[in-house]
Amino acid sequence: MNRIKYLACCVCLFAVYHAGAQLGQSSNYYYLDRSHSELDFSIKWMKSGKVTGTFDNIAGTIYYDPKKPSELSATLKISIKTLSTGIPLRDAALMKEWFDTANHSFAYFESLPLSKQDKPGKIKGNFTLKGITKVITLDVDKIEPPGLDYQNDPFVVVSGKTFINRKDFNVTMPTSRYETSANDMVAISDSVLIEFNLLGKQTSAKNAFNRINQPGSRNALLYEAMKVASPADIRQRLDSFYKTPAANPGQDFSAWYVGTYFLTTNDLQKAIPILLKGLEQFPNSPITHDAVMQAYYESKDTEEAKKWMNKLLALDPHHPNALEYKRRL
Repeated sequence: MNRIKYLACCVCLFAVYHAGAQLGQSSNYYYLDRSHSELDFSIKWMKSGKVTGTFDNIAGTIYYDPKKPSELSATLKISIKTLSTGIPLRDAALMKEWFDTANHSFAYFESLPLSKQDKPGKIKGNFTLKGITKVITLDVDKIEPPGLDYQNDPFVVVSGKTFINRKDFNVTMPTSRYETSANDMVAISDSVLIEFNLLGKQTSAKNAFNRINQPGSRNALLYEAMKVASPADIRQRLDSFYKTPAANPGQDFSAWYVGTYFLTTNDLQKAIPILLKGLEQFPNSPITHDAVMQAYYESKDTEEAKKWMNKLLALDPHHPNALEYKRRL
């Protein structure tokens, strides 16, 4: 994939995670809205004080079924390079010397299978930091039931906390003056409190339509060609449409936008072939693999959903949505 296509994929991926997911209206999966989700930490300093901070870039997926609240799960991908304590010099030292972000730029949380979840209100999962994986437990304080936000997009909020021992993950620096003082009093606690407030969103059919409804746009033209298509002539109409090249082919995500619109309306007979056409143009696009996986899942075609899930994991082994689907496929 050339540089222009790669940059376009990155821009579109950013839009997906910030604007909400392209999911059928019956889905219990929610993409994390980074701009309205928080992951904070605090650690005691010299017994009476503390250092606080946050991670500003979290991708993830939440699964929540209000009929089966005990099956709540989450998969998170946390950029350690967005750590912020409010003091840039300290942040730089933490990232370089304590977290070694040159070699370990992300941390991951992945819920364990349902069979290994044993207490309501708690989520056990594998937490990976600096290449070390250990099982931790998230204590869920509150779940705000699915509702509609001000844009009428479905959302759910999950908040809670957990404690980890930083030395379990080699977040330490024995030669640092902050680990021990001259009188051997430890300056920094081993225990770290992590608090989270995660907002998961989907995109409503109305807002998905608004993304393709700009008159004369490539998205709108493809939608007009597809909305009246019968199952028998969808492929022919797609081939005919793409014989006319876009002004900027490397940025033509019309198949993704239109395909995901039909996915939100559960018109899977149109969604699947349109999304597959998009993959012909961008064969390494994670967001289109993701949408194809979802479409087959919604159509109850488990084998096809698994196939595309595995292809997505081959592109990104830590893709949150693929890992959440893997838990149930």
